Amino acid sequence: MSKFLFNFVLLTVMFFTLTTMPVNKKILDFNFTFEGFTEWEQNNQPEDEQPEIAADGLGDTSITIGTPYLFQPETLVILVEGTGEVVETAAAIRDQMTLTVSDKDRQVKTLTGAQIPFGEDRLIDKTKVELTVDVASLGLEAGHYRLDFSTASTHLAADANTVSAEVSTFAGKRYVPAKQVSQNGYVSIQTYYPDDKLMHLIPLSQATVNDKVLRKTANALAAPPPAGLGLLNEAPAFRVPNIQYAQGLANMYTRSADLAPFSTGSTRSMMAVDAIRYSLFNIDYVQKIKFFVDGKSTGAFLHGMDLETVYERDNTPTAWLGVRTGGERLLLGLVKVYPTLSTPLEDVMALLKSGIAQEGNSDALIAPIPANVTVVSTTQEGTTLKVDLGIEGALYGGDQALAAFMFDAMTQSLTSIPGVDGVLYTLGGAPVTGLNGLNLTEIQRPKALINPLE
Repeated sequence: MSKFLFNFVLLTVMFFTLTTMPVNKKILDFNFTFEGFTEWEQNNQPEDEQPEIAADGLGDTSITIGTPYLFQPETLVILVEGTGEVVETAAAIRDQMTLTVSDKDRQVKTLTGAQIPFGEDRLIDKTKVELTVDVASLGLEAGHYRLDFSTASTHLAADANTVSAEVSTFAGKRYVPAKQVSQNGYVSIQTYYPDDKLMHLIPLSQATVNDKVLRKTANALAAPPPAGLGLLNEAPAFRVPNIQYAQGLANMYTRSADLAPFSTGSTRSMMAVDAIRYSLFNIDYVQKIKFFVDGKSTGAFLHGMDLETVYERDNTPTAWLGVRTGGERLLLGLVKVYPTLSTPLEDVMALLKSGIAQEGNSDALIAPIPANVTVVSTTQEGTTLKVDLGIEGALYGGDQALAAFMFDAMTQSLTSIPGVDGVLYTLGGAPVTGLNGLNLTEIQRPKALINPLE
């Protein structure tokens, strides 16, 4: 007889005995327990259900971005991986997400939740969901940006709730590579113009016959720049009716009436004088510039500027960076390099990589070296600087003109360092051949036509 059946019979007998015996009779003491019954009951109870491990605020879900650097992307994909109800988890992560867009050290915009242009979520399998962000709809201007996605969702551990990506976009802007003036008897005229926000001076270059170069440069500065470049639609500098040159000194004779339109503020006044200085010092033989107003060497004019100063050529290193304008072209402009690190080379390289200048407002500046390019080493032999580069993935998505933008900027900047007149580039120690269609096996020299007029 089974243990259960025995216990059942015993309980029945006890019940019958207790209900039929006289109440004054002594109840027999049965020494037994219900241990057997209890064990059977426990063994046959349905086990507690063990739910699948789901996101519960303990950090059991992860978010990742597959490609840390993207060139002109239409979309960006965030992969959500977890267990349990991963579709609902992904939705919670998305709805509580914040997108912060930064340009260098400046926060451009912050979007939260439904403000972020998410596309339709895509289920990869029961543990993976793709969240797609429409990067094109962010409307980013030309430049390099950092996109940080963070979420307040408790499905992620606090130390793993952020993913980031570097994005480069040029918003359809066209870069025209720098050129050398190769024809015999021709030289370049490089004239400087303020951008439409009066933040930076940008050169435009053209080839001209080697005749009366000072006069041609001054005449060009007295007229507005071509339309469509995003530059101030005014003459960059005042008229200079008479120029006298001797032994490296250019004496510039102007009139107070010509100065009046440029005396509207300190920024406009300074840019007018600097436009002349930068343009004339691009001519090799000009070493000094002196202004005369109404035939006299005078003092304060142009909103308080002292034109009695004799301006001398400045050999401070310069960094050539992209300048963001509202025009159709990507243009290069220069900024002075102030020493902050141990060598001018380090200072120039830091600007080329960061785009953050001490002089003026750096919001409009674009670093020519993107996030997926590293400067592995630099060594100097004589007057040639050897620069070895490392590139992860494609340089500017394979775009030849933008690759030229990077190398033009680097060459112009590095050859502004005293003692450097050429740059030899290598890639992983090997000659640079066929990179975006460019062959840079020869020593690169500074170009005469920067932002050439076409």
